[in-house]
Amino acid sequence: MAEAAEKIDSSPKEAVRNVFLQLASFRRQSNATRLRDRLIEMSVESVQIKDFRHRGQIYYRVRVGPLPSKGTAMEVADSLDSLGLGAPLIVSE
Repeated sequence: MAEAAEKIDSSPKEAVRNVFLQLASFRRQSNATRLRDRLIEMSVESVQIKDFRHRGQIYYRVRVGPLPSKGTAMEVADSLDSLGLGAPLIVSE
């Protein structure tokens, strides 16, 4: 019986996290807005700009998502790469 309980307790637990594709990070918001607008013109959905601070500087991340899974993110990343946008970074938070 202890073995069964141990197996249940040791099973991997996956936290539900949002998955995004990060295409770029800019220090100038105008550059991030320009890329976002370009993606929207290319019919890319769920494009957002998220700002964050690092060492006193504000950066603007251009992301697509949230996406339902890492597998979906990989498929969308391939599509974006084929559009000439480069290979985005898969991030979760």
